Amino acid sequence: MSKKWIFIQPQDVWMFRTSKPFAAGQSFVARSTFPPNPQTMQGIIRTHMIEQSGIDWEAFGSRRDESLLGKIGAPATKDKKYKATLGNFEIRGPFVAKDVRTAKARQDNKPIKVEILVPTPLDVMKNKENENQLAFLKPSPADFVTLPPFDGWQPLTLVNGQGEYESAGGWLDEENFWLYLQGKVPQHITKQEEVFLYDERVGLAIDYGRRASRDKHLYHADFVRLCDGVGLLVEVDADLLPGKGYIGVGGESRSGYYETVDFQLSSSSHQGKLKIVLLTPAYFSDGWHPANNDWSPWAGPNARLVSMALGRPTLISGWDTVRRQPKPLHHYVPAGSVYFFEGAQVQPQPFTEPIPDSDFENGEIDAGRLGFGGFAVGIW
Repeated sequence: MSKKWIFIQPQDVWMFRTSKPFAAGQSFVARSTFPPNPQTMQGIIRTHMIEQSGIDWEAFGSRRDESLLGKIGAPATKDKKYKATLGNFEIRGPFVAKDVRTAKARQDNKPIKVEILVPTPLDVMKNKENENQLAFLKPSPADFVTLPPFDGWQPLTLVNGQGEYESAGGWLDEENFWLYLQGKVPQHITKQEEVFLYDERVGLAIDYGRRASRDKHLYHADFVRLCDGVGLLVEVDADLLPGKGYIGVGGESRSGYYETVDFQLSSSSHQGKLKIVLLTPAYFSDGWHPANNDWSPWAGPNARLVSMALGRPTLISGWDTVRRQPKPLHHYVPAGSVYFFEGAQVQPQPFTEPIPDSDFENGEIDAGRLGFGGFAVGIW
């Protein structure tokens, strides 16, 4: 099935809540995260398609629209007669991207030209005293013995760096990310405040029965305000989201505007000493790795994992709109994490295992089709 890339730009602030529960009147803040995870992104697109179809949620849950069923799937029926399905639905992303047209090109209404921004991989470090001085972490032979599953482990050491270093943070533009994948030190880190800012707001819960505010139900929430030209880039099936238009995004369905853009995600193929860099979160059955420790589906039959740079696990749940209840909570390896392999021959499939879900056939859902496990390959 043919694909296309859509670029979603904000028309307002956005909210992408963390997995922590939240209700107005309670004494904590609803925190936002950015970019949204693939679970959230697929929900945004599928919800938009349902709303545009004109059917209600009960009809969607009962599979009354065969055309919609084929495009975006459907949940398991309440009588358990039918299992959940994704239909033909599949996305890649979301990725953070920026419209890089000149002011003149924008004024002349030239087609949008976007470049992605990638969370700085966790093996890139910066000097604590001079943040413009960057260096790599790289596997090196150990002077100690390790046992399975860490046999032959090579600890990460700083290359060509003097003084105290810390994780670089921030983002890499396409030019610097390409340097990184070629084994070269990036020349520039884009700071978070050049991509997005947090916007703290206070609100008041509504009593929908009285159509009035609820007493003692103040809440405090973080929203995300994207910088000029920054948006979300997602690859979808060509027959989804036709043309251009508005779409509800994230919490409170704040407004976004999407249109199709010409974009190609650069890729490179190498063999040998390779590092796999996660661009979207990945799920594995034993936390950061498959339970059987078999990396061959992604790195080839001769690959051996020798080191890694991992971020704090990302907890992802979600909201089941049909059943009106939370989805199961799982731990994911975050974007920016890096896996170092020897003897690798990377396979062209998402770097993730299926997610357990009893509503689907075989008790699992194909995480790669939802956008999880997006990756890039570099040399080390």
